Amino acid sequence: MAKFDFYKLSPGGNTTILLEAAGLGVQEGAAAAVSLMDEAHLQAEQVGLVELLPEAMPGLQMMGGEFCLNATRCLAFLAALRKLGGLPAEGFTGVEAGWAYEFFLQSSGLPQPLLARVEKVARAENLERAEKVARAEKVARVARAENLARAETLEKSAGQGMPGAGPSLAGKAQLGRLPHGNSFWPEGSRLSPHNALDCSLFMPMEWGTDITELAPGVNLARLPGIRHLLLDAALHPCPAGQEREQALRWLERFDLQTEDACGVIWHYHLGGASWRIVPVVHVRATASLVLESSCGSGSLALALFLHGSGNSACGNMEILQPSGFTLSAAQKADGLWLGGPVVLLASGACWV
Repeated sequence: MAKFDFYKLSPGGNTTILLEAAGLGVQEGAAAAVSLMDEAHLQAEQVGLVELLPEAMPGLQMMGGEFCLNATRCLAFLAALRKLGGLPAEGFTGVEAGWAYEFFLQSSGLPQPLLARVEKVARAENLERAEKVARAEKVARVARAENLARAETLEKSAGQGMPGAGPSLAGKAQLGRLPHGNSFWPEGSRLSPHNALDCSLFMPMEWGTDITELAPGVNLARLPGIRHLLLDAALHPCPAGQEREQALRWLERFDLQTEDACGVIWHYHLGGASWRIVPVVHVRATASLVLESSCGSGSLALALFLHGSGNSACGNMEILQPSGFTLSAAQKADGLWLGGPVVLLASGACWV
């Protein structure tokens, strides 16, 4: 049995446990991750090992050696937490709006360090954008309601659910009207915005040059450290409740189940610059196939794909996650910033 210091964070869903376990081997770390992810333990969707040493670049090692954008944003949160001297009892309410911290960090699966930006942004600054995305999701919900009769017919004839019905989106992915930094706080969320900072990473645009069309509405994005199969849900709808089974079939169809890490990302256009995703991610080292509540690298793959396809609406995108939170992608000349809120849920010691 081993003891580790841990942090449990929510990067807009996709609950992540980060262990301070320098020197722990990948094989031992993968075994620890399987235990920690279990609902009888700390429970999370993923686990990573972090190094936060004085005067050293923050580092992250995922259990499959993959690149996980959301876990890397969690690492950025912890680095900023150290910069601020820890989290006061009242959360970040005492941190002045506009505070920002930029630095480089490194992660498994990446050929080079990434630039990170952590900031405290006044919630009122993005009200107009929040309402715009909320309106887009409302329009999408109306469209899904209008397709109800067709969906019921599909269910009876082919056993398929309504196109657009995600894994747990009903009653969950409802955008609130209160923005938080680069993203939005969903109505009914039990997470506290007082424990949140906005964490973004800058992604080089050349990462989007290795995207291949495998079939109509099916594209494979080869990012450093992870692959993502992008499925246009208008052509390839995902039956509600069958996401993991369908994802495995898609992985096997294109012989991707042997990859170290590969996701299947159904994407839905909500109108304008707003999209929604349903992500399922397979990591071979932990033998996991997780229907994720948020997927940062899948959102990145979608943003890079849309940019490469010349979509005029992808300059500044909002990508709705199954958790109800959004990730924002802001395009620049040589890359894009992708980020949103990260919330600290718990920290302390754990035994595995």
